[in-house]
Amino acid sequence: MANEILSVSFHDVSEDSRCPTDVVCVWAGNAAVRLSAALGDGPDIPFTLDTTIAPRDTVFGPYRIFLLALEPEPVSYRPVGRDEYLLTLRVATLPD
Repeated sequence: MANEILSVSFHDVSEDSRCPTDVVCVWAGNAAVRLSAALGDGPDIPFTLDTTIAPRDTVFGPYRIFLLALEPEPVSYRPVGRDEYLLTLRVATLPD
């Protein structure tokens, strides 16, 4: 199963309450990213990862998928457009 191709799709950011970089906040905030993953020709399974609260990673088959970063960071004077988001993931193979 570990030799099956893993595909991960980014759907959207369902929440982005991260503190703008030009503001002082009491809490850093959080962004929730909606993704889906599939192994080989299998079905896409949806899941959500968060930037600062759990879950920041998930196990999918023989893999662990981590959300490392979501860019750009928000600023107070302009919302981030949907097509501007860029996320960084790390995928690790789980030990047998």
